Amino acid sequence: MDRRTLVVFSVMCVTWALVHVYLVRRYARWLAPKRRPLLVGIGTVGFSLAPISMVLARADVVPALQSTFSRLAFYEAGLVAIVTVFSLVRDAVVAPARLASKIRGEVLDPERRRFMEKITDVGVLSVSAMIAGTGAVNALRAPEIVRQRISIPRLPRAFEGYTIAQLSDVHVGPAYLRDGMVELVRTVNALGADLVVITGDLVDGYVRELEEHVAPLADLRAKDGVLFVTGNHEYYWDALAWTAHLRTLGLRVLDNEHVVIEREGARLLVAGCTDHRMGASIPGHESSPKKALEGAPACDAKILLAHQPASIFEAAEAGYELQLSGHTHGGQFFPFTLFVHLVHTFVRGLGRHGDTQIYVNRGTGYWGPAMRHEGPGEITLFSLHGGADDARVRRVG
Repeated sequence: MDRRTLVVFSVMCVTWALVHVYLVRRYARWLAPKRRPLLVGIGTVGFSLAPISMVLARADVVPALQSTFSRLAFYEAGLVAIVTVFSLVRDAVVAPARLASKIRGEVLDPERRRFMEKITDVGVLSVSAMIAGTGAVNALRAPEIVRQRISIPRLPRAFEGYTIAQLSDVHVGPAYLRDGMVELVRTVNALGADLVVITGDLVDGYVRELEEHVAPLADLRAKDGVLFVTGNHEYYWDALAWTAHLRTLGLRVLDNEHVVIEREGARLLVAGCTDHRMGASIPGHESSPKKALEGAPACDAKILLAHQPASIFEAAEAGYELQLSGHTHGGQFFPFTLFVHLVHTFVRGLGRHGDTQIYVNRGTGYWGPAMRHEGPGEITLFSLHGGADDARVRRVG
């Protein structure tokens, strides 16, 4: 482990420990003194799951052990995040009221105050458990097939009604194993799309660990093939090894490259760029929507596959009509559903920057806690049409 990784790992562990200390101290007050060590023990075990799973993920141990720790750690993390947010909100509301009472010289009945505090704490824990449970149910549901019409003004008649099926953020490993991938491939093939695209974060593990589970991708079928671009998670698990392996399964990997699809003399260009952020971690993999167009003939319409929505600004400058992305998971689970818009300009669904439309898939699988609070995973089926775009498209820039 290099020094920078060690520092990041240490900061994360300290922060996570402090969160658990806060919650244990926060709720231990309602337990009898002899029972408090039990809560301390539960908090300690809960805290330990995350760092242990991080170590096991990169160790040569039985995959089933890695998977078990990973699932437990992520679900515990999701539940803790929900409880922490509601606890902080509850305290933020109560503290000013208590201070105002002191300033006014009001004397509150200690028993009544204790009763109200206990009731609100029980409410926090109950609501948190309900939200976590609802998220878990959504995460386990089959992906929803979202049918999205895309209008491209200059689209040639030969491509009217052309269909593209998009998978994104499948996260094979935590979210999908072999049986799930077999069903996913069967579902996509049944759509009969002209083209299938996978916009990154396909895997969460090394090739040697997951090759059995991604093998069903070799059965994906589309008239114009299956295209793939890297997401940030491919770079966490040796992106070069993964792109080489996916090529053996028949996927066309676009590393700042393009393909041209022809119909009756008309041309549709589909380009793909490496991950907006992590591509730069490998020399020559720096993300470049512009470079992806090099050597291209004159085409009637251009589509960019880019894992992160942040590529839209370069895509617009390069003259693409449409960008297909993922990465955000639509916020995926509470409380991140509240904050995702602070980080990403485009979070889910259809939007526009300048003359370029963008669609953000909310993720076919999930990452982290097995929770989803914005509905189940998504498989998007696009149909391309000529004419003006929908006036309801969200526009930025």
